[in-house]
Amino acid sequence: MAMPEGYRKAQRMMLMAERFKLPLITFLDTPGAFPGFESEKRGIAMSLAHCFRIMSGLMTPTMSFVIGEGGSGGAMALAVADRVFMQERAIFSVISPEGAASILYRDAKKAREVAPYLKLTAFDLYNLQLIDKIVPEAQGGAQFDILTSAQLIKIEMLKNIEALRKHSITNLLNERYKKFNSMGVTGGYWQELLKYEIQQGIELLQKRLKLKK
Repeated sequence: MAMPEGYRKAQRMMLMAERFKLPLITFLDTPGAFPGFESEKRGIAMSLAHCFRIMSGLMTPTMSFVIGEGGSGGAMALAVADRVFMQERAIFSVISPEGAASILYRDAKKAREVAPYLKLTAFDLYNLQLIDKIVPEAQGGAQFDILTSAQLIKIEMLKNIEALRKHSITNLLNERYKKFNSMGVTGGYWQELLKYEIQQGIELLQKRLKLKK
């Protein structure tokens, strides 16, 4: 898990990319920023906030690839990009299933029960319009054929770099702002999803009440 110094280094790389007019590409595979005392003491919250601020206004094309686990603010701070991609078996969430289960049930072992409600898979996030595209992996998963999976990422990377470079900086910034500002706005899919989850919650509560009787 990354410490504040790691995020400050990321900030320097972001600004360097902007200065030399290079596209910025981030690869995310982290359960999140380290939450311990030393991390807090050295300013982890400030480091993450600066990453969000710098990346959101960066005057150069940006892309993020979630290639494993994208966890919490530690991953999100590096994913404020013009294009966000996920490998098909990757996950991306504000909290891990274990963390959510620990909060809700005081039991991390119930992570499997909580996970579906977090909508953390690539297909969930694509349907919610929170990522731009799902990148396929080699058969069975990227770990079984790293070179093929890397090549599939490279194809998307090169194709989108060329597309983004055709936009003016003003247009990129406007589109980036609209993209992230629209997240969470309720539409047809969100409304149906909310109805479904409310119904699931009611049914779960009813089952628990019956068990107590």
